[in-house]
Amino acid sequence: MENESELPFKALTKGYVLLPKFMLECLLQTPRKKTSELEAFFIVLTHVNYKEETCRMKEKN
Repeated sequence: MENESELPFKALTKGYVLLPKFMLECLLQTPRKKTSELEAFFIVLTHVNYKEETCRMKEKN
């Protein structure tokens, strides 16, 4: 990658991998000396809940 702070275009066009949250949590529980940025991002993802819902802000969708 030219600039590691930006994702290359192909990273967003190659598709996705469906990974059970439980498996990701098990992987992240393995003790490490230092957590990488990618691992930290995955840790945040395991704590996020998704709910499809309309959000109204100032009476607009």
